[in-house]
Amino acid sequence: MTHGNAGWYVVALSGLISGSAVGVGVNFVGGSWRMVALCAMLGVAIGTFLYKQGEGAPPNKPLIQLFKMGRSLAFGFKLFFASIFILTICIICSASNEIPLHTAFGLFLLPTVLTVLLFGTSFSYLIPIFSSLALWYFVIPMRNSFAIESAIDFLDLYVFVALAGITWATLTLQSIFSGIEEP
Repeated sequence: MTHGNAGWYVVALSGLISGSAVGVGVNFVGGSWRMVALCAMLGVAIGTFLYKQGEGAPPNKPLIQLFKMGRSLAFGFKLFFASIFILTICIICSASNEIPLHTAFGLFLLPTVLTVLLFGTSFSYLIPIFSSLALWYFVIPMRNSFAIESAIDFLDLYVFVALAGITWATLTLQSIFSGIEEP
């Protein structure tokens, strides 16, 4: 393994491991086992995408400019846009009682992924917390309440919090190793 590829190997391996962990968590709450492979592939794909955008990329690439612009926004603007991401998912979930729990998990992980990619890791540690609270209120039974009816519901919430944390930590690691985020 050459030094030039070491960062890519770390990024790809972290995406594979954390994507697999997210897939197992989604499987735990009712998703198919195929979700493990899909989430692992998404983890590797996002890591590879970040690595290709960050390492040695010319600074005038549009995505690099978007990442730098998002990271340069004031805290209030970042919080506003992250809230819009979460509120959009809340509206989708509150409009339908038919969304399965594993689909809701995937939907509520999206704001974490988007905020780390667009706004950087120093701000995005808040988003798994907000997403977890929103999932608890809108998805975990009793819906539209912070009450928990059973130990299984508490375990489901705990699994989501763990998955959101894993997702945030992995994207943070991938951003640092890709050269997009400063450690």
